[in-house]
Amino acid sequence: MSVKRFFLKAYVKLLSNNRFLNYLRRKGVSIGNDCLICKNVEIGTESYLISIENNVRITENVKFIIHDGDLWLLRNLGMIPKNADKIGKNIVGNNVNIGWDCLIFPNVIIGDNFVIGAGAIVTKNVPSNSVVAGVPAKMIVSIDEYYDKNKYSILLTRNMNNNYKRIFLENYLNGR
Repeated sequence: MSVKRFFLKAYVKLLSNNRFLNYLRRKGVSIGNDCLICKNVEIGTESYLISIENNVRITENVKFIIHDGDLWLLRNLGMIPKNADKIGKNIVGNNVNIGWDCLIFPNVIIGDNFVIGAGAIVTKNVPSNSVVAGVPAKMIVSIDEYYDKNKYSILLTRNMNNNYKRIFLENYLNGR
């Protein structure tokens, strides 16, 4: 890793979420309101081809792939010109959660009200109101089915302080 890249990564880690979002916007990413994007997301050099709508959470190690490296072989075989590229946009809709370690391939549109499971590789568009997972990512359930499946295991712990949350969870989970 170059010294410049090392210091850039260190600088980015120190930014608040709002400052990080502004940093991404300055790089060309279109980002809506109320978004949370982890600082180790990879957006590539054509960041202006990424559009993220409102209420989006992008978790750890997500990678947006804008250009297809497969053309490398075709260029080397002389089948296409040396300066040929295959490039596409990534569009993320409203109210989306992208899980850890996901890859989003070129020309993928992620609809509204969407969950992408951790480790998924999204190679094509999937309709709104869906949950996808796997390699390659496939629709698992609709958002309504996802809610029905999980509604009885939802715990209201989000705003608890850490000490109270630990006591609550230990008592709750030991009582099962």
